[in-house]
Amino acid sequence: MSDKDLVFLCHASDDKDVVRGLHQNLTHDGVNCWLDDVDLVGGQNWDEEITKAIRRSRFVLVCLSKNSVSKTGYVQKELRRALDVADEQPEGRAFIIPVRLKPCEIPQSLSKWHCVDLYRLNGYPKLLESLGVELPEEWLLSEEVLAADATGTVLKPMNRINDDHLLEDLWDLYFNRTVGFNSLRIQRSLMYRSEFDEVMRDERIEKLLCLGPDGRPLGMAALTNDLDAMPLVSPQYFERLWPDHYARRQIWMIEFAVADLDNSVAVYYALFEQICRSVSYRGRMIGIDVGALDEDARLVWRAVESAVLRTEGNIRDHHNGQFRLFELDRTDGAAT
Repeated sequence: MSDKDLVFLCHASDDKDVVRGLHQNLTHDGVNCWLDDVDLVGGQNWDEEITKAIRRSRFVLVCLSKNSVSKTGYVQKELRRALDVADEQPEGRAFIIPVRLKPCEIPQSLSKWHCVDLYRLNGYPKLLESLGVELPEEWLLSEEVLAADATGTVLKPMNRINDDHLLEDLWDLYFNRTVGFNSLRIQRSLMYRSEFDEVMRDERIEKLLCLGPDGRPLGMAALTNDLDAMPLVSPQYFERLWPDHYARRQIWMIEFAVADLDNSVAVYYALFEQICRSVSYRGRMIGIDVGALDEDARLVWRAVESAVLRTEGNIRDHHNGQFRLFELDRTDGAAT
């Protein structure tokens, strides 16, 4: 892409990790991005280079969160420069795109431009569309996911959950949806409350919450590539069958996924779509164990298969009764 197609990422330093991930995804999807961490080299006058980059850019993504909205300092200077360049653009030409990384107030200076909510289920595809990028087929979300998005459902990734009220709500959801499993299987499949709390607080295990418009948990999933962290997973099984992937921590295991009974279709599709999208960039294999007698089993299989098929590259399905492991072979090697 030429300089006229350059996309400048304006952000607060506190959001650096999130914006790096956004930069990586956009670059993979063919967008020519400018990010200070990546594009500045030693000895350059960084203030001058940032000004030049803004002026060369076709779009400026103003990444918003509570950090950037409330913070004083250089991010505000970047924003003022971008606003000055926006005033020089031909009438009707998009230049500034506010992008909310998390729910937050939109500054008055940006309120006249339509905002893309990256934290929403359909946020990233909408951002690509705003940049004029033809959407890859795997980003065309299912009707079930779009229906969940339209109702105000939000996916919230968390590494550590300490809030006692939220923990109680999540335990109730988990227990009520899985308590019947132990009477259907020979082996224990339900975590004890102490194990559940440990999983919720363990930063090695990623938690993905699906929250309704009122903030109530409608579903959740827990996954990790550190298989020693999961109480009901045998790391030795994966080490024996896939030693290379195991050693490189390229196997992501979904320990559990549960959904509120009244919203199960939309929630399962939303959870697995987001999980597979994320894992396809970071791993090689994604596994899930669903009991054959679980009343949600067929729905979960459909949701997982739909999400996996939207990822790029070749897919191998290792099916062993109740357990399935999908091998994602990305042709560009981005997951190595």
